[in-house]
Amino acid sequence: HYFTKKSYVPVDVCLLMDASGSMAGDKRQAACYLAEHLLLTGKEKVAVVTFQERSSEVVVPFTRSQHILRTGLSKITPAGLTPLAEGIMTAVNLIKNSPVRNPLLVLITDGIPNTPLWTMDAKADALKAATYIDEGKIRFICIGVESNRFYLEKVVECGQGALYLVDDLNKDNLINIVRWEKKNMLNVDKMRA
Repeated sequence: HYFTKKSYVPVDVCLLMDASGSMAGDKRQAACYLAEHLLLTGKEKVAVVTFQERSSEVVVPFTRSQHILRTGLSKITPAGLTPLAEGIMTAVNLIKNSPVRNPLLVLITDGIPNTPLWTMDAKADALKAATYIDEGKIRFICIGVESNRFYLEKVVECGQGALYLVDDLNKDNLINIVRWEKKNMLNVDKMRA
């Protein structure tokens, strides 16, 4: 019998979380649970960027520390508007300026952007920001609710990503989608080798 060593490809994950008012309660808890699950079940680093009102914030820089992650997550209080373009740019800059391996940007949102960044058109600004994801060679997935399908399809097209639509942003849906995507990243890397 021969046993071959399993190949392991690290995937550092940046969660880009919508923290607008509509994400309060169970949706916020599900997104925070996903962040903790990723840290506890993998060997990779996890980061969390939130966007709300008129700005975005790195609440957890890339880390393997459960304490740092929990401290950052405890500060998330959903309220206000949805500045998606600002959130995307903050996440892209964090990934570019951090020592990460095979970065995966996971956008979790239940809304449509309503706060612009560069122009007066919040939706157009978010689409422009999404092009920087692809330019940065960052793997990108968006997990959104079915009701916003047509706009989110445009976002993932600009970011050259994949869209996962759900009826509800619950912890099981989020975990299963990210687990599936990480598995797909491993398969793609094996085919390239």
